[in-house]
Amino acid sequence: MMTGTEQDWLTTDSPTAVVHWTWGGADSWNGSRFRWLAIEWMERVRHLTSDPTALEALEGYKQLARDGILPQEPRMRLTHDDVPVLPPSSVMRCFLEIDNGRWAYAAMRAADIAQHHFPEPPSDPFARPGKGRKGKARVGMRDQLAYKSQRAKWAKARLAHITSVGGQFCDEFRDVAGNPFRPITFDPSWRTETVVGLATGIDESGAYERMPILADALQEAGCEDEQVLAHARGPGPHVRGCWLVDMVLGRFA
Repeated sequence: MMTGTEQDWLTTDSPTAVVHWTWGGADSWNGSRFRWLAIEWMERVRHLTSDPTALEALEGYKQLARDGILPQEPRMRLTHDDVPVLPPSSVMRCFLEIDNGRWAYAAMRAADIAQHHFPEPPSDPFARPGKGRKGKARVGMRDQLAYKSQRAKWAKARLAHITSVGGQFCDEFRDVAGNPFRPITFDPSWRTETVVGLATGIDESGAYERMPILADALQEAGCEDEQVLAHARGPGPHVRGCWLVDMVLGRFA
């Protein structure tokens, strides 16, 4: 069950909205498909914590994404007697989502951290102790307009940052999720040796600039699906876990 329209899905810049798009959220999809998206976004915010446990755990979860094996030590450090242990860093919440098999939600939480990491607002001159009533009046007369202007610029820049980061996440999430309004039926006959070889090379090397070549190969194999070809030839962005590459490789369920 979906809420909203296809246009809403294609244009939203809200990580929360794009992840919760279907009834039950991304849990109703193959959550492991989002593992590389989660790792990529957690890498983007790893500099926000110096907690050695968090940094070590991230390396463990990268191994889980790559090999399907989670080293025991990071998992044990995240929990104690089945009760989550959260250090001050909210980055750890991403790991708890992965512990529950919710890779898409881990990616969403990391994107939320990235969105809201922004410089503090300019200091309020009225918050400084004044030297009596005349001192406070002088501060107000001298700094009031400048402070309001600086605060407005900061608020505008912060909103632009939140929108930009959210839009980037949503574009990458859609590249992994595919369009739930237009499910694709992939013809196995399109998986020629050339097509599979190209998709494998793109997946292993991250050479997504070769997607238009993959489109040509798919078309030569008999694919005339406009959505498939448009996605491969479009501007992207394409990330590891791209639904089309995974579909060619038989991973997309």
